[in-house]
Amino acid sequence: MNICLVSREYPPETGCGGIGTYTYNLAHGLSELEHNIHVIAFAPDEEKEYKDKKVFVHRIKNKNLNIRGLWRLEKYFPLEMFLYSIRVAQKIKEIIDKYGIEIVEVPNWYAEGFWFVLKKKRIPLATRLSTPLFEVLKINRKAKSLKDSLMCFLEKSLVLRSDLIITHSYCHRNLMAREYGINPKRIEIIPHGIKLPEIDINMKNESKRDKNKKILFVSRLEKRKGISTLLEAIPKVLSKMHDLKFIIAGKDSGNRYENWFKNRYGEEYFTNVKFLGYVNNNELERLYKEC
Repeated sequence: MNICLVSREYPPETGCGGIGTYTYNLAHGLSELEHNIHVIAFAPDEEKEYKDKKVFVHRIKNKNLNIRGLWRLEKYFPLEMFLYSIRVAQKIKEIIDKYGIEIVEVPNWYAEGFWFVLKKKRIPLATRLSTPLFEVLKINRKAKSLKDSLMCFLEKSLVLRSDLIITHSYCHRNLMAREYGINPKRIEIIPHGIKLPEIDINMKNESKRDKNKKILFVSRLEKRKGISTLLEAIPKVLSKMHDLKFIIAGKDSGNRYENWFKNRYGEEYFTNVKFLGYVNNNELERLYKEC
């Protein structure tokens, strides 16, 4: 099949989050199965097209509108997102015409596919549900601004107009169905795919010699990822089991969570807890093998 995946995040230029990792794994997994995969991602500098192994990558930017004072609307309306969705729709049309794309998948976050789904579609659109903005605001106990409310509306509109809705768990399916007022049966559950690292016998034998068992947490460090709950649990777990090491891998803006843990529980736990910050894919594969 000829498949188009849309994601602002795509490694290495813009791949720091879960959506980028998911898109990368899906694109390369499908290409290994001999599908023709095109990814539309954000361009941090100039627009360009290139091949990432077998995957065609199309980097795009917002279309500039030279209308004086227009950007003042950004305070009240998600204008940057809206214009980006227009550029996404234009690019999808281009590659449909050029490569015969048969299906498009977009994330609900940032409503990248909004303009495409709003216009008359020529091919099916699947939307993959990640954490929506309304859920982020709820977890962070933040009141909705007018701009937030409009962004939530655009995300919801994208989902409701999609031909296929996909999520990763029954819990998330039920949450989204309840919030958006749709039948849960409309939402297909397809867990995220990940390429498992091959077992390294030498590393396995080395791990056996290490008396400490390693527990690995991988994610950007923010409240909705559950890092606060984990950090609060660590001292309680270590009071019962002393042969554990907790490895925390993920971007921690301003070392916020590392400093919080140190200030609350003191230096004594830092022999058993290690904050690595952001790690690249090669380092991450090693960590998975060791834990």
